[in-house]
Amino acid sequence: MVQPGLPRLTPVTGESTSIGLFGWSKGFVAFSADGGPSSGTGRAVTLSATASRDGAHWTPTRPIDLTGFADQVTVVSVVEGPAGLLAVGHNPMDTCGGPPAVAALWRSADGIAWKRVTGPKLLVDAPPDR
Repeated sequence: MVQPGLPRLTPVTGESTSIGLFGWSKGFVAFSADGGPSSGTGRAVTLSATASRDGAHWTPTRPIDLTGFADQVTVVSVVEGPAGLLAVGHNPMDTCGGPPAVAALWRSADGIAWKRVTGPKLLVDAPPDR
């Protein structure tokens, strides 16, 4: 079922909601992230996605697995490769900033169903080279 109009994501309830829209050769994907301690809302962390072939008709929003995350994860980049899409998730910056770190990766062949990519611990925990 495809819904007409703008993507139907998590309702924006304050400054803590993060929404990202990305294009690729087969259409568009949109993500909504919210909750966790850094949001100051007391809500549980959520991440959801929807997709569209034409930007006007969107699939129903589907939750993305955040098992093991206590704080918000925002999709900051989506890259396209031969097998589909790779979404890059970051944790929110702390008060003093700091370098962005990859919190998680998800892959999708169609932009609708997203599966978490697991990899070496160093891949997600290593600080950037200086």
